[in-house]
Amino acid sequence: MAFKRMFRFPGDFPDSVSAQVQLPIRLGGFGLVSASTIARAAFLGSIGVTAFDVSSRFRGAPWMPQGGPAALLDLPWLRAAVPALAAISEVVGPSFSLPSLQDFLSRPQVRLQQRLTDQLHKFRFNELFKSLPPDSRARARLLSCQRPLSSGWLSAIPSSDSKTLNNFQYRHAVAGCLGIALPHATVSQRCICGGEVDNFGDHFYVCHTGRERVTRHNNMHNFFVRILAEADVPSNVEVSLHSLGITPPDDNPNNQRMDIYCVIDGSDYLLDVTVAHPCRPDNSPIPFHRTVNRRGAQLPGGKAAQLAEKDKIDKYGPITQAAGFRFVPLAAETFGRFGDKTMDFLKMLAKRKPRLTSIPMEEYTAFRESIVNHWSQLLSVELMKHNAFQVASRAQRAAAARGPRRASAFPEDFVSRGPYRPHTSPAAGL
Repeated sequence: MAFKRMFRFPGDFPDSVSAQVQLPIRLGGFGLVSASTIARAAFLGSIGVTAFDVSSRFRGAPWMPQGGPAALLDLPWLRAAVPALAAISEVVGPSFSLPSLQDFLSRPQVRLQQRLTDQLHKFRFNELFKSLPPDSRARARLLSCQRPLSSGWLSAIPSSDSKTLNNFQYRHAVAGCLGIALPHATVSQRCICGGEVDNFGDHFYVCHTGRERVTRHNNMHNFFVRILAEADVPSNVEVSLHSLGITPPDDNPNNQRMDIYCVIDGSDYLLDVTVAHPCRPDNSPIPFHRTVNRRGAQLPGGKAAQLAEKDKIDKYGPITQAAGFRFVPLAAETFGRFGDKTMDFLKMLAKRKPRLTSIPMEEYTAFRESIVNHWSQLLSVELMKHNAFQVASRAQRAAAARGPRRASAFPEDFVSRGPYRPHTSPAAGL
């Protein structure tokens, strides 16, 4: 498989990986869609546009079949649509209303190919989802990658450092989203905290030992500050709650400050960033880990980000609202899915971007969507960079703690040159 050779992952890919790779990005895949998957939809889409045009444009022409519209149904290229319709009907089922041959002749079938393709992709996603064990890590992971804008790192054009991943970071992101074991994660079987290490690196995402999680958190909130600046919103970071006249929820040192304070259209906003990991190892003996997987594996997904938002709102919402502030939790899941509050906030900021005179009013909505897409790509790429750093750094320290021979067992491309800039030096921090 070309995809496997490209990324040089060891071992064989399960069928679920191949199936996920061929899904659209918005459904948690990589957009490497097989032509055979969409061939019938493309054929019927062309028939849907052509049949009505031919019927209306050339009606009465001497070379057209005689006998009215019914005679046109005997045209070979139109008859070829019958088996294609039957095959797609078996896949999409009765929930989707397919046009008949007569419908093709009576009116143009607008965007038929797109509508059929969407249905085919949804069918393949559902088949993949059902093939994964219930309440499993695999289901939770897939749903965490599934929402639109969740995989901004895949669609980002590497035009700047903030939208570029080096080879190791990219391979790490690919492995994480597809559920491929990380060779470097289990160089040591124990973390420096004493906890058991798994081959997907789940432990390293949630372990509180070391400063890797703090580094990821700080860099993520720095990018939110950058986004605010692009929306012409000045902000302050690490603001003491006491300085704002707010009594902290408790004596925990981590709860005495708010990540970001800003003023938007005359309203005071307090923003707090959090990254939640949506899954745990399936074989973990810890009951809470099974609960996390069970929650994350339920459609429509996003439960980890939703609960992270709720925890922040429960902690800070009442005290900030009482002081006259608006509180927004900025939550993301490890694999890139953003919480609803975060997406709503980004959309609100996008409305502040003035419409350029060169952009027609009817295209302003698409312009705002492109702004949100740009911001989500910045956040997604930054998240993937620090996911790779977090797992790699923790794994290396765990191995080093057990002797230099273990530490030297890391793959030679632990730090590698970037795929788009082959002569650049390694990324900072790796």
